[in-house]
Amino acid sequence: MSGDKAKAKATTSILREARSCSLDHCPLHSVMKQFPPESHGNLSSPYMLVGEAPGRISLENRRPFSGPGGKLLRDMLSVASRRYEMKVPTLEEIFYITDLVKCGPMSPTGTNRPPVKEEWRACASYLAREIDIRQSRLVLIAGYRNAERILDSLGIESVDFHKEGWKGLDVPAYRFQHPSPINPYTKTLDYRIHLTELFSRILVDRLENGGGESDQNG
Repeated sequence: MSGDKAKAKATTSILREARSCSLDHCPLHSVMKQFPPESHGNLSSPYMLVGEAPGRISLENRRPFSGPGGKLLRDMLSVASRRYEMKVPTLEEIFYITDLVKCGPMSPTGTNRPPVKEEWRACASYLAREIDIRQSRLVLIAGYRNAERILDSLGIESVDFHKEGWKGLDVPAYRFQHPSPINPYTKTLDYRIHLTELFSRILVDRLENGGGESDQNG
C-alpha cells in the first residue's frame, strides 16, 4: 500500500472512530440513521462544512446536503467555480462534511425536526474530536442556530458572513444562513450573492495553496 493510501486509510479509521458513539447513552438510539463513512467528502481537505443534522432526503440519498437546501449550496459552488473558468467541483471534493448531530432527528410522522438540547449536547463531543483530529484551515457552519449551539458546546467563535463578509482565514469559522427552503431570505438574490462570494474565497484560497485538484478519500 502506498504512503498516500495508507494515510487515507488511517485518517478514515480515525474519523470513523471520532464519529462513533455509544447507543446506550444516545437520545437518538431508537433511530440511529447516519451517513455512511464514505459520504463525508474529502478527508484530507483543510475546509470543513458542518450542518445541523442529517435530513430525511439526504439520508435516503446517502449523501449530505442532497435535499433542496443542499442543491442550493451545490448550485452556488458551481457559479463560483465558473467565475474562474475552472472545473466545477462537488461539495465533497472541496470539504470534509459532517454534522453537529450525527443521526437524523425525526418526528413521529417521519419528517425532519430540529435537534433538542440533550441531542446536540450529547453529540457535541464527537464534533470536537473531528475538529481536533483534522485541524481544519477553515470551518463553515450552516445555520445560525447550529452555530450558536456549537459555540455553546465547544466555544468556537464564528463570523457572520452575511453581515461581516470575508475576514480571511484568521477566524475559526464562518457561519451562514442555512439554505432552508422555508427561510424567505435564502430565496433572495442577496443570499445567493453572499454564498457565491464565500465559495469564491475558498476556491481562491484552495488554488493559492496548491489544492486545485483535491483528493477525495471517503
